[in-house]
Amino acid sequence: MITGGSRGIGAQIAEWMAEAGADVALCGRDGDAAARTAARLSDSHGGRVMGDSCDVGQPDSVAEWVQDIDERLGRIDIAVANAAVFGPVGPLDAVDLSAWLETVAVDVGGVASLAHSVLPVMHRNGFGRLVALSGGGVGGPRPLARASAYVTSKAAVCALVEVLALELAETDVTVNAIAPGAVPTGFMRGALDAGPDLAGDELFAAARDSTPADLDGLRSLFSYLVSDESSWVNGRVLSARWDSVRTLERDRSLIEAGSRLRLRRVDGDLYGELKGDSS
Repeated sequence: MITGGSRGIGAQIAEWMAEAGADVALCGRDGDAAARTAARLSDSHGGRVMGDSCDVGQPDSVAEWVQDIDERLGRIDIAVANAAVFGPVGPLDAVDLSAWLETVAVDVGGVASLAHSVLPVMHRNGFGRLVALSGGGVGGPRPLARASAYVTSKAAVCALVEVLALELAETDVTVNAIAPGAVPTGFMRGALDAGPDLAGDELFAAARDSTPADLDGLRSLFSYLVSDESSWVNGRVLSARWDSVRTLERDRSLIEAGSRLRLRRVDGDLYGELKGDSS
């Protein structure tokens, strides 16, 4: 299952899963667009791909969609919380606060709603992989400026993932987040519409950048996270720009023992914890 799967990164993930032979259910607020994407993927890969209307900002809509897919397919192994809105652009004291709060409700609440509805299905079947898309600079050296609603939401998603992982300990269900890095999908259109004066030079330039992204790292990490081999990775935030399956396996003992790949304050104590000493 993939929310926001009718276009952008969500549609790309749906295509990877269809290509791998999985039954795929994707949704979007525009049900017609979701149906068209599903038909295209089914024609290309020959599998069962379903596209439906679902608004992740409405918990009842998510619950109905999950119940419908469970009844149609009999099980749900992988759920991807991808749907999000970019929200208002500009300094916090200059944006529409109602739009700011709505962005947080959709971007964080959408992940919570999907988890709330799909986790009982996964528990029933004894297996599950929940993957949330993060971003906003969470997977890099600093957050995006002048996109505070989106950045705050994505940081909150990482915290939610970590809390859920604690609740899912001792089960065969895991939850993790991936920060995909900059991917030119038109998602940041609001920054272009706002212009450089309101968005700031850095955010405006990022929104204008149409350089095709290398998605191999994202695909590799995603494929690993939804596999049996990744059962030890739980409650972590991975960056498609900086992490790889090789580095995960190499650093497994450090990751399992401490705070690496979690959303944490960076200070001398935690740095020492990650290095295995107190320096």
